[in-house]
Formats: sequence, C-alpha cells, structure tokens
Amino acid sequence: WLPIIQANEYQPKALAESLLADPEIAGLLSLAQVDPEASVREEASLALAGGVPSGVAMEGALFPPQNRTLSLVEKLILLQDVALFRGMSLDQLKMLASACAEERFAQGQFIFKQGDEGGAFNFLVNGRVDIQQEKRKGSFVRLATLEALSSIGEFGLFDKSTRTFSAIAIHDTLTLRLEREPLIALARKYPDLSLGFINALSAQLHEAGNRIAELTQAHPRQLHRIYDELI
Repeated sequence: WLPIIQANEYQPKALAESLLADPEIAGLLSLAQVDPEASVREEASLALAGGVPSGVAMEGALFPPQNRTLSLVEKLILLQDVALFRGMSLDQLKMLASACAEERFAQGQFIFKQGDEGGAFNFLVNGRVDIQQEKRKGSFVRLATLEALSSIGEFGLFDKSTRTFSAIAIHDTLTLRLEREPLIALARKYPDLSLGFINALSAQLHEAGNRIAELTQAHPRQLHRIYDELI
C-alpha cells in the first residue's frame, strides 16, 4: 500500500513533473485538453502546465484534497489506475467518473457494515480503513487495513450479495463510491469491456488461489483472512 504525503512535506513542482512523466496520465490529460466540456479542458491545461490538481495520486504519494470537491479530471486520473477500469477510453472513464459520488467518513465511522447489501465499489482517495468481521456476537476479527489508493468491493459491482465484513474509517477518509448501475450500463453499451472486467476479476481470483495454496502449507489458521484482503 502507498503512503500519504503530509501537507507540509510535498513539493508541488517536483511532484507535478513526476506525475506528468507517467505516459498514461500524461496521455489522459492530453485527451482531456480537447474534451467538449470547458471545465475539463481548463483543469487538464492547468495540470499539464505544472499546476497538478490536489487529490491526484502518483508514485506512492497523494496530494491532500484540502476538504474540497474533487474535479472530474482528478477523478479520471484516480480511476484510470484501478485494474477493473484499465483499457477504458476517456469517454468511458468520464461516464464512470461523473457517476462517482464523494463520501467523507470521520474516524470511527462505518463505510458499510457486515450484512449490508453490496452492489457498490469504494476507492480510497485518502485516509485509512480497517476491514473487520464479526465471528460471534460481539467478537470481531481484523482482517486487513487498507491505505489510500486501495479499493473495496470490485466483486460487489456485479451482484448485490450482502457484505461479509465491515469497513471502518480509522482516520478521516475520503472515498469515491460507484454504484453498479453505471458500470452495467457501460458494459451493455460497450460489450467489449466485459472481457476486460472478466480478466481483471479472474486475475484477482487467481492471486487469491495462489495465496490460499501458500497459506495451506505454512499458516492454516490464516486462511479466513485471504478472501477479504483482496476485495
């Protein structure tokens, strides 16, 4: 997982140069410069000129969002690095970014609870989240701790099965939440995207299978953790 740079530690110019050195992000911003929406063009031009929007992730760092609403370009840059969405065009990413709702959670607040209905995906822009599971009434086990730039619930985008664990903010946390409907609508409009979704989810299942095989030999008691750690 990637650390967070504190507000008084980062150097905007140096980080901007590093960010724009990433060909994928630079290409995305270049495409955004000719976007039909004036606000998108302005933000892309600002970023390419070295004024990188706050809230943008890059190379192990995260610009502080400064308690303001993230722009569409910022959402685009954040979402383009999610494995499930890689390979999408700018227009397709725009549809998802526009459908993403920002949600802020104070320390100790539940992002969702075990037993809640699924069908949504959360991307951690900043903050920190504990994944816990209730084994017996009043007895909880911590399965994982997620840092900024992690995601929760990719599989939940394709069904509405109940959550098997709870997600709790252990620091003030900002997430982007995407409901399943916009993604399903996008897959219906662009059927070729479905293969990308299947490949991304298959890779996660393959990784889970490998880790389960390793734990079976070395740490049998840790098997209960593996599934939720990769969600």
